[in-house]
Amino acid sequence: MHKTCQNSWRIITITLTLVLAAAPLSAETQGPNAADVYRKAFELYQPDGAIRSRIEDIVRGTTAPNEAIMNHLKANRDVIDMAVKAAKIDYCKWHVELSPLEPNDPIDKIEPYYDNILNIHRLSRIVLTDARACLYRGDIKEATEKYMTVYGICRHIDSKPMGGFIMMLNIESRTGLIVKDALSELDNYELRSLKLNLNQYLNSRSTFIKSLDFETTYMSDSIDKRTPDQMKNEAITSLVSRNDPNERIFFQNHFDYIGLDSNYYLEHQKQFKNIIQKPYKLASQKLKMISEKMVNDAMAFDERTKRGIVNYGAVITSVSCSPSYKVYTLSVKADTSFNALLCAIDVYIAKAKTGKLPDNLPADSPKDLFSGEDFVYERTADSFVLRCRGKDVKADKIHQWEFKVKE
Repeated sequence: MHKTCQNSWRIITITLTLVLAAAPLSAETQGPNAADVYRKAFELYQPDGAIRSRIEDIVRGTTAPNEAIMNHLKANRDVIDMAVKAAKIDYCKWHVELSPLEPNDPIDKIEPYYDNILNIHRLSRIVLTDARACLYRGDIKEATEKYMTVYGICRHIDSKPMGGFIMMLNIESRTGLIVKDALSELDNYELRSLKLNLNQYLNSRSTFIKSLDFETTYMSDSIDKRTPDQMKNEAITSLVSRNDPNERIFFQNHFDYIGLDSNYYLEHQKQFKNIIQKPYKLASQKLKMISEKMVNDAMAFDERTKRGIVNYGAVITSVSCSPSYKVYTLSVKADTSFNALLCAIDVYIAKAKTGKLPDNLPADSPKDLFSGEDFVYERTADSFVLRCRGKDVKADKIHQWEFKVKE
């Protein structure tokens, strides 16, 4: 193949479109709607503009809030309060749903959905900045309320579409950095409460499987709406280098096109879903195998007719599924990060009981999902480290987390 997907967001935008639904609430869902509160917060939000990079550093914990940051937080105090209020509301209906993109639909029909999740990202960023500011001034109770607020915001993201799921993982990752740095400040009761709240969040949160199911249904529906000529042109566009007109003519005149339906895609997605429910290391090996098979299936040469053969199903599956493979690994990393946090909480609870770090990880502590085994646990003079035993194949690295310990 001459070209594969370069941008996961682009793939999502060429396969999905928006349908705005303004249906009234049913009797079962009457009451406050968190989405309405969020929208008011979006309208009042004062942009961070020139201080954006410093805000990112603050959320990561690499720099302290300065006067400009504190003024920014003050200007957005009502916005932050609205976010706290919305995150506590169970019911959240955005009245926005995604359906298959018709062949001639303009891409901008899906922009409202992405505008929505980008607004959520901005809102979570200001709340996390406030959480970090609280942590710097030693207000642990307020910091805890703010980072738990962001988990509540994540719960309200429409994360069935892959774009929303990616955004949820991104926000969770930033939130986890602040939680990690706050743990050493919590007492035994607060640690147990946090562990309970995190487990409750994890039990209610969306999963990669749900997002994959959504993507499979809508992509297959979108493929089935295309005519054979549209499928042929789409395959050519995916294969030619930089849309070279001469290469396009070559593919039009010297190749036959097969697999002009969603069957190949659906069969691949069925295999994909089965594979990712296996342990990560084995799943990574099998995903590599079916990925290589897609490339081999995409093009062939017919010795009898002396013409090339393009399998549309293999081409479009390779292009559309490339982002999903990456998001799968991101989801494993996210779940492992949560396990590391929960494991660290167990260590802190053990320390709260005895006054010192335990020699070994407490029994039944959460696992490293990259290996399926316990985390490597190492103590230092003022901290402890939890390290994965298995490698993140996509990132080609072993992830680890350091947790500070107060004497």
